[in-house]
Amino acid sequence: MNNNLPCSVNSSNVNEQLFGTAPSVEHWFIVECSGNWAYDALESGTIPKMVTEYITNEIKNIENSRIQIIQRDRDNDKGPRFYYANSTELEPSLYEFPIEQYVDILDIDLISVSRGNDIAKYRSDKKLVLVCTHGTHDKCCGTYGVPVYKKLLKYNEFEVWRTSHVGGHRFSANVIMLPEGIYYGRVNVSNLKEIMEKHRQNKIFLSCYRGRSCYSQPSQVSDYFLRDRTGELGIYDIRLEFEKDREYNISVEFSFRDRDIGYSVNSVVLYDSIHIPASCGDEQKKSIPQFYFYSLYPYTPSKVKKTKDN
Repeated sequence: MNNNLPCSVNSSNVNEQLFGTAPSVEHWFIVECSGNWAYDALESGTIPKMVTEYITNEIKNIENSRIQIIQRDRDNDKGPRFYYANSTELEPSLYEFPIEQYVDILDIDLISVSRGNDIAKYRSDKKLVLVCTHGTHDKCCGTYGVPVYKKLLKYNEFEVWRTSHVGGHRFSANVIMLPEGIYYGRVNVSNLKEIMEKHRQNKIFLSCYRGRSCYSQPSQVSDYFLRDRTGELGIYDIRLEFEKDREYNISVEFSFRDRDIGYSVNSVVLYDSIHIPASCGDEQKKSIPQFYFYSLYPYTPSKVKKTKDN
């Protein structure tokens, strides 16, 4: 393994699995920030420090939350954009808050927003597509993300943005669909058309699928295996019922929408499968677990109580 190679090349060279690698995020707070981004985009200076500190402190109290910084070329006749996305499994939603300047965010109770209190009037039907182009965080994001971002601009029915670090730059180019919370990796100008066509149909493009952010890693892995084995690609046609994550094996059960059948997906995990640098320039290699399909069993959903056991 060559530590001098870009991290995305090292990842591809060892066939590192994409699935099961999406961060677990349900609550997204998305702020527009123009100009050049620092390694930590929040510290770039465009957003007043008191605003970044407020957002950072608030989301510490919101489980599975994340801040994303976005930017794109547009007319500056309006204030910066501020969105909140709730990436639930069955009813993801997006909200756009009208602000004239960054300090207006201080008047928004972010914890209350995450609970869905009094935000219906801000509901938006927009579909956001975020492409990580944060080259100052990892060079792979700039190298592979920018061409994808430029190509995406032709899809007028989506609102396309550059975004800051999303996690997993070794899978560049990384694309996130919001409010669904779908992560794609190793996106390029060749497979982008298929990804977008599937998304228009509310379906998953499995070849680049990292996972849905509403799921834990074990459920993301099992979701992938179930879709791969059954051919069911509809975003909302599979529902999580039960998860049991043991030390070396995973058992997750899903039901199918409008069908009296569900499946128990069983897989095993090998913790020392591959060793690669997680980021460009890392001197140390990271041990990354890989997951392998074991079995698939049908069951009757009505007989299973929906719980989660870790």
